[in-house]
Amino acid sequence: MIFLDGLHLRLLAAMSAIAPALALLLYFTVSASWRHLRESIWIGFGLGFAAAIPIAGIAGLYTPFIEDIESIHLHALAVAFLSAAVPEEVGKFLVVFYFMLRHEDLRRPLDALVLSVMVSLGFATIENVYYVFGAENWTETAMLRAVTAVPMHATVGLIMGFFAARFVTPQGATRHDFPAMLIVPTVLHGLYNYPVFAVQRSLAVDPSQDGTALVQFQIVFVLAILAAALTAVWGVRTLLADPRSSMPIPFPRGRRMRATTARPIDLDQHG
Repeated sequence: MIFLDGLHLRLLAAMSAIAPALALLLYFTVSASWRHLRESIWIGFGLGFAAAIPIAGIAGLYTPFIEDIESIHLHALAVAFLSAAVPEEVGKFLVVFYFMLRHEDLRRPLDALVLSVMVSLGFATIENVYYVFGAENWTETAMLRAVTAVPMHATVGLIMGFFAARFVTPQGATRHDFPAMLIVPTVLHGLYNYPVFAVQRSLAVDPSQDGTALVQFQIVFVLAILAAALTAVWGVRTLLADPRSSMPIPFPRGRRMRATTARPIDLDQHG
């Protein structure tokens, strides 16, 4: 009976870890508006899931050096950006740029938005599995991450997808869209992570601290969430208001990326 109880708890932990992302995945899969993306949606989710494994290994190589940083603020910034935001967003960016934007199912700029979100959700899912299974109070961890980490990954995925959509929009791309695909999500992701790691470090150094001493980090956390959410909302509304985002991408499937890569320069030359 003990074995069965333990097994059931592990199954519940696994379900709680993947449920938030799975709900969004199923929504886009069954939606008639995204029917043509069903295959690529699952591919994007799977690649995002798989990309987290080597990224975690790479980040783990220099994590011991970060632990030697004494300053709470510098330590939190280093963990937030160097151990989390930068490697994670670079991994997502590589999947989106080298796989999703090349996929033959990509027919219109809005598709790039959806596929970027799927890549981020795949990454968020395996990250959730790791944290939930490693936590003593897995129910609290699962619930907390379901309302914070998963939406945040989806939000930065939307932001990356916004710039990816602009990058492939006929007569709509600029020279800034390509670097912005990586830079903007990374900055917002790092700002979201920073107060979380700062609080953890502060409590590790002085466990007797009360909540008032950590208010500054809580304010940064809320502001980072608001900044990411507002940016994502602005990006989605901008795309939906632009009729070009729903127009077919006029490139032969086998040459799409070559033409896409050159487009920002050509458009910029024409003002």
